[in-house]
Amino acid sequence: SPDLNVAQTNQIFALIGNRPLAAQGKFSVLLFLHNSVMGTFHTWTGPDDKTTTRSARFAIAERRCESGKLHFEKTTGYELIRGNPTRLFSDRDGGIIADCTGRCESDNRCLGFNMDYNRNECQSVTSTSENNLFNLRPSSGVSYFEGICLNGRSCSALWTFERFIDKELRTNIRDTIRDVTKTQCEDLCLGENRFECRSASYDHLLKECHLSVEDRHTSPESFVAKQGTDYLENQCSSKESRCDYTEQLRDQYLIYTDKVVEDAFSDSQCRSACTQESDFFCRSYTFRSTSRPGTPQCLLSGDSTLSAGRNAFQIEGGALYSEKNCFAQRRSDSSSRPVARPQVRVFNFNSFLYILIF
Repeated sequence: SPDLNVAQTNQIFALIGNRPLAAQGKFSVLLFLHNSVMGTFHTWTGPDDKTTTRSARFAIAERRCESGKLHFEKTTGYELIRGNPTRLFSDRDGGIIADCTGRCESDNRCLGFNMDYNRNECQSVTSTSENNLFNLRPSSGVSYFEGICLNGRSCSALWTFERFIDKELRTNIRDTIRDVTKTQCEDLCLGENRFECRSASYDHLLKECHLSVEDRHTSPESFVAKQGTDYLENQCSSKESRCDYTEQLRDQYLIYTDKVVEDAFSDSQCRSACTQESDFFCRSYTFRSTSRPGTPQCLLSGDSTLSAGRNAFQIEGGALYSEKNCFAQRRSDSSSRPVARPQVRVFNFNSFLYILIF
């Protein structure tokens, strides 16, 4: 690490904000470089209507990426500040993520957006957190969707990665790559073909990328806090198809609504809509039978209690909330298999107690 004077160090702090820095004597820091993830801005503004096809929006988006295609990375419970926010789209009924991503893809000035689930409004931003992590701050009821340029395999998901700040997964690390950026780490996970990369953990200080075949759902006990590290979950990896649903939580609903299904008129139909959702991995649903007179609502979310937290619920009479538990069935299957139990023998010899396990 190069030795820096005070002025230079202040500039670095402005870039990386509250991330931990290694310092001894003089200010000595590790600076990670942003390898032109976002290209130069263009003054052209794309169409603003829903008829724009996804392929056409990708063609527009490619112009702002020097390489690869534009994807989105979702960070629940955070917002980007100082990003010159501009209203992108709003709808009082919510569930507007597809509209927000489409409009952002169609506008080369848009490098991401903050989704305010309380106001059902998204605001575009003209900067990212890649060069200034200090501008990413916790905000209840908001998710930040950052535009990232990726070269690896893509899928039809509205967001390609989910990001958790100051978290990592400490299990089944299959590869570690050094001296890369966070976006390059995501690209490495997305394009990995030796094994299925379900998640990655990126250490901003060491610039290390750790690829894993597990994620926070398959190995929740290994999902732990680590300052300065981002946990990145690949939404294009295969998901568990056999999922149970938790017992319903009554008279409450999760405010993080990513999609509203208009033709689900019962709880069972809403649950089926969550199971069959293809634009994102639906982790929970709320059926609101009395949201408006004669018009029930089915709210789908890519979040659950685990990612959104208990304070992300609002009270509403008649609402029914349930979330997926995709690995309860797996654990049940495992527990039904015959298990070779150890044999134990206990005996006393010369006043000593001996225990043999074999």
